[in-house]
Amino acid sequence: LPAEKPPVLRLWQPPKPAQVTVVGGKPVAVRVNGSGGVVVAWAGPYRWQGEWWGEGAFDRDDYDVATADGAVWRLFYHRKEKRWYVDGVYD
Repeated sequence: LPAEKPPVLRLWQPPKPAQVTVVGGKPVAVRVNGSGGVVVAWAGPYRWQGEWWGEGAFDRDDYDVATADGAVWRLFYHRKEKRWYVDGVYD
């Protein structure tokens, strides 16, 4: 039997703004460009900080989420902006 290929993250440039509903610190619903829905599985947060000394500073929490419509996305919370974005989709 052939081995199953792991999913590949296809990043979007720039990331797309998302509407995320959070309950108890966990994303429970995600909408981006009219797609999405209830979160059925998630992993994270994966915390990232860096380049605090320069203009490219970042401070974010990344999550991998699967929604009821079958999409699997990488989304993140931009802590400085206090906004959610979808960084890409897993294929």
